[in-house]
Amino acid sequence: MFWRATQISLQHWAANACLRRSAGISALRQEAIEAPDIAALRAKVEITTDAAFGRDEAAAEIRLHGGAVRRAHVANAR
Repeated sequence: MFWRATQISLQHWAANACLRRSAGISALRQEAIEAPDIAALRAKVEITTDAAFGRDEAAAEIRLHGGAVRRAHVANAR
């Protein structure tokens, strides 16, 4: 994945945030872009939309290997 593509890749940002517990500028470093663990998780990230969501609203759902599900919701991301 190229550096510019990661700037707009929600899959990359989600994978990096889950694995590194950070959504900062470090996600744009080449070592993060090429990290095998981030690349593997990035390939599994699915993005969906919900027309009922507000402009700055977001939700995330993570399904773990054991079947557990973790969810988060942000009503106003600004």
